[in-house]
Amino acid sequence: MFLEAVFTLCAAFLARIFYGDYSGSSSSASPGVIDWKAHQWKAPGPNDLRGPCPGLNTLANHGFLPRDGRNINMPVILEAGFGTLTIR
Repeated sequence: MFLEAVFTLCAAFLARIFYGDYSGSSSSASPGVIDWKAHQWKAPGPNDLRGPCPGLNTLANHGFLPRDGRNINMPVILEAGFGTLTIR
């Protein structure tokens, strides 16, 4: 179930990228708008962890998930998914 949820979030994120729909909600912005100044892309550091999912890696590189790639569990992933990708 955990992997299914992770893959669903990855697929949803990649679909948003391909279709150009970046609308979502963030706790730091009003509903429907992502505050990109608060979520600038930052390359992972030498001690940061990344996995094979480009969607989750992108969420971490933009700070929607912990940038160091550690302490990521299902509630954290779901918050990033529901808050960023507007998955319902």
